Amino acid sequence: MEFKLKASKQEIPASIGGRVRYVRALHDDSISEMAEKIGVTPPTIRSWERGRTAPNIDYVSRIALAYNVSTAFLIGNIDYYKPLGGRFKLYSNN
Repeated sequence: MEFKLKASKQEIPASIGGRVRYVRALHDDSISEMAEKIGVTPPTIRSWERGRTAPNIDYVSRIALAYNVSTAFLIGNIDYYKPLGGRFKLYSNN
């Protein structure tokens, strides 16, 4: 089953940083809350959202799991997401 995001296609940003901000905003999370969920610092999130840097594949995966969106949505291949189902806990390799 596919679910359309709340906003129209025209409102969905094209850049990965814009999509990170979009997903965060849909879940009403602050930058600090997102950073804590995926294991980075708030300045890292700000850098992604402003397009200065981009998350590597590990962090794209962490965002996808934390916010129940597909990696394909985050990188801009699709403008919809399929729920991943269930709840996931992210574990650090440290």
